[in-house]
This record gives sequence, structure tokens and C-alpha cells, in this order.
Amino acid sequence: MQIAISVFSIFAVSLIQQRTPSHLVGKIMAYTSAVTLCAQPMGQMVYGFLFDRFADVVYLVFIPTGIIAGLVGLLSKRVFDEL
Repeated sequence: MQIAISVFSIFAVSLIQQRTPSHLVGKIMAYTSAVTLCAQPMGQMVYGFLFDRFADVVYLVFIPTGIIAGLVGLLSKRVFDEL
């Protein structure tokens, strides 16, 4: 969830601002910010749980996170090529 929210907040905000009619930008960005800010603590809790659970083998948290981050980057390439 943290990965999804991070990607959304970093890459999608500019796309939302470009595609939203100018009279709705403030409302849409307020909603987007609220969702992003509320989801970040949930992601932090998940990471905290995972680090507590796998304290002796932390690489079991880092490796999947790195793979997912790489996949998100590769999959978002197509979106940015269209822009």
C-alpha cells in the first residue's frame, strides 16, 4: 500500500492537475492530498510490522520492496511515454 501511495503521490499528481478542469483543480487536489496523507501512516504500520516480524532476516522485507518498486517503474514507463 505504501508503494502504491508513494507512486500515486509522486507521479500522478501532475497528471491529475493537467487533466482536471481548472475550476475543479482545488477540490480534486484536496481529495488527493487527504487520501495520500491518510494512507501513508498505514503503510508505515505495515513496514513496522514486517520489520518486527522479520527482524533477523530484514532482506525478506527489502528484496520484495525493491522488486515491486522496480516493476512499478517499468510499468509506469508506458504512461510517461504517452505524456
